[in-house]
Amino acid sequence: MWKEYAHFEMRNGCLSRARLAWLNSLQCCPHVGELWKEHIQMEEHVGNFQDIGLIFEQWMKEQPSKEGWLSYIEFELRYSRVESARGIFERFVEWSPKNCYAWIEYAALERSLGEIERARSIFERAFDQPKLEMADLLWKAYVDFSKSCLGEVSDVDQLLRKRRTELEAKDFPWMMDLKDTPPA
Repeated sequence: MWKEYAHFEMRNGCLSRARLAWLNSLQCCPHVGELWKEHIQMEEHVGNFQDIGLIFEQWMKEQPSKEGWLSYIEFELRYSRVESARGIFERFVEWSPKNCYAWIEYAALERSLGEIERARSIFERAFDQPKLEMADLLWKAYVDFSKSCLGEVSDVDQLLRKRRTELEAKDFPWMMDLKDTPPA
């Protein structure tokens, strides 16, 4: 209901009432990401950039989500605020350090900016996380990144063997015992 009212007020050019409707809708349903996004879109449309950062910050404080973090980052990048986007990515991976998708997207940003060493460092930090969700996706992204950015396949294989041994020792200590046991 609030969403429809906000749209009605926007169509009729009453921004103050539309803002009030968005604020009321967010008080009632702060968990609905689409309401946050539409409120931000309205403010962006009218050029109220000062308040957009405040709205994003409130969203991340009250109902942080992958969708919210990525929307915030995309907004900053749309206006070429790379340093701000990096800071938000740092907060995103701090908020969800297990989320391989967050790490992969962060590394992809750095790679797209030509910051290969930063991207590699982000992958390394991701691998240092105690428990990763869908670590196989992170490994695949790292292999693809390594093959395309770091050079020879032999270098990639060496890196992967080193990281695999480190991860097995950290996450699967029982596998290290099996390696030391001679076959029967």
